[in-house]
Amino acid sequence: MINKSHLFLRNEQGTSLYFDRTRGRDDSEENKNEIEKNYRYQKDKLYESYVEFERSRSLRHERRSSRIAGLSHYDLISIDFLKMVGDQLAREIERKYGLAAVNFSNFNQTVLFAITEEERFEQNFKRQIEAYYAEQENIVPDECKTITTIHQFEYLDSKEIRNGMSSSYYSKDMVVQLIDDNLLIQKTYADIKNRMFEFLSSRQIEIKELTSRLFQIDSIDEKTLDELLDNYDIIQQVQGLRHLLIRPDESGNPQLCVGLCLSLVPNAPTIGIIDTGIEAVSSLRPILADDGIDIVSPAAPNPYHVEVDHGTTVASLASFGDDFFNNPNSNLTADAKVFSIKVQAMEEGQTNLSGIQTAIRKAYTDYGIRIFNLSMTAGCKNYNSDISAYAYVLDKLAYELDILVFISAGNLDKQDIEQIELERRGPNTDGFIQDFLKYPHHFYDPFIKIEDSPVHVCECTNISEPAESMNNITVGALADNLRDGNDYTDLSLGKEYPAYYSRKYYVDYNQQINNTGFKKNQKNSHLFKPDIVMPGGDLLNSNSKMQVLGLNNGCLAYVFGSGTSYAAPLAANIAAKIVRIYPGLRMQTVKALIINSANELDNRYLLPLIDTLKTKDNPDYPSVDKKEKTKLSLKYSSDLLGHYLSGYGKPDIKKCLYSDDKRVTFIVEGMIQFDSYKVINLNIPV
Repeated sequence: MINKSHLFLRNEQGTSLYFDRTRGRDDSEENKNEIEKNYRYQKDKLYESYVEFERSRSLRHERRSSRIAGLSHYDLISIDFLKMVGDQLAREIERKYGLAAVNFSNFNQTVLFAITEEERFEQNFKRQIEAYYAEQENIVPDECKTITTIHQFEYLDSKEIRNGMSSSYYSKDMVVQLIDDNLLIQKTYADIKNRMFEFLSSRQIEIKELTSRLFQIDSIDEKTLDELLDNYDIIQQVQGLRHLLIRPDESGNPQLCVGLCLSLVPNAPTIGIIDTGIEAVSSLRPILADDGIDIVSPAAPNPYHVEVDHGTTVASLASFGDDFFNNPNSNLTADAKVFSIKVQAMEEGQTNLSGIQTAIRKAYTDYGIRIFNLSMTAGCKNYNSDISAYAYVLDKLAYELDILVFISAGNLDKQDIEQIELERRGPNTDGFIQDFLKYPHHFYDPFIKIEDSPVHVCECTNISEPAESMNNITVGALADNLRDGNDYTDLSLGKEYPAYYSRKYYVDYNQQINNTGFKKNQKNSHLFKPDIVMPGGDLLNSNSKMQVLGLNNGCLAYVFGSGTSYAAPLAANIAAKIVRIYPGLRMQTVKALIINSANELDNRYLLPLIDTLKTKDNPDYPSVDKKEKTKLSLKYSSDLLGHYLSGYGKPDIKKCLYSDDKRVTFIVEGMIQFDSYKVINLNIPV
């Protein structure tokens, strides 16, 4: 079959300015089976919140410094609702209680408000809380209807703003997030922000602005931080910069590369490698860009000299792609040059978000780089947590610059997996826990708590920051090691399945938010990460790992390793292939070509796990009626969990690049207005 170019569809387009966002869904269906509510618990809960709110507010007012004259202040109240808060409810709360919404989170069920009208807040909000609590009957006074939508609330004091960052885990480098610039507080907001920057400058603390609401500060002592948080009321949250730990799982005896001969395809694009730097060994010079960026040692930058070889391995995979594994001899053809963006020197380090943002902008502006690889992620996301500042910055860069970052989903740490294996094989381990620690049960079982299994809970398999980035591509790992004639896997069931260490999406609709379950209009089964999977090898046995390029005493060598760190650059290589053939494409189109070419995995390997979850939820399963079976099937689905583990599947490189006699890919680039859709005439010859 002959490979043919994709077709760019530029037929006349029509636009409809009406879009039925409900898709015909009647949300009232959710409330038909509601039983009569007992309001006593809610009344007590709200009154407890009220008492604690008053105490916390009084203490914060006492902590404000009298030395900062003329500074405006706001009290911030965080309210957890029992339903999603839309524009209508937000306006009602603003009108009734003098509260201006300055941040939405927790699937729009937690809202941070600034108290802008103290008199309305005192006379209406607080008085209605008192009246609601005082009513002994199981009824709701008419004036308190809005209050019944609230689960609980709290005053946002300095302790909450620090987001659990205690003295014992104090980080001097951090990201500061501000509240939204609501119109009701716009004038004073700008004044407080300017005064805050003046305060930091007076303490010789450098401010690195990431966005209008995010900035990074380095080397702030705890006393100065306390003064900052106690007085400048537009700060919503501070977070210590995430700690990065890179331990590529390499083993076996390195074999030096002898006679490696590299060539570069014509018009090869350049991929920015955001990593530990790339070692400029002589055999790699044909694929290395002339320049690079080093944010680790800006005074004496050296992006092409390294202490650890993680970045070198990643760069080689991004450049060669599958040719590295398919070519049996030492003559390799590179699809892309690699541009070193050195953001960390050793295996351990801290995220310099401001430096990474600046480096990406410079790589794009000065060198025209539009494809980037980021195989350095940190920690794991808690279930249903908010998007991180790191992911938000990468999303913003992708949108503004028309770039695409390939991000590894993150790995379970090798040491953790070794401990899990010791526990799983231990003679005294409970049978249910042994089953849970075994693939694929370890990915998801919300019924297992840390007291049941001290070495592992399923939340530990959630993706790492910033892999939740939506405008970029997140890549998980298959257990496939791409070693010809070696289909061996260790912990995973087979090479065609996600690797044991690969991470899953962090949203879980089976959990509660603010003591309530998810509503239908809060769920989106088409939203998940990773987007795709690529081979990454298995572990712990060296026979299950990938053979990749690394370093041995400063020389290029073949080593064996595994990880999503290797899967991401293999995906970035596909983007380089596409851009070389179609250089005018927008990067979101490149993303679409990769995702839409992917072949979904066969998710039947998850069926035993799904049956286990259904039985734990209802011990009578499968001997339950049809209604209960349907309910359980909606909660636990092999298809949904499969998407959470492997996304849309593994891309088909040929489909990414070409159409053929029997299959045509039409490329349509354009913008669609909000609340509308486009209609394109497609004339097919008879």
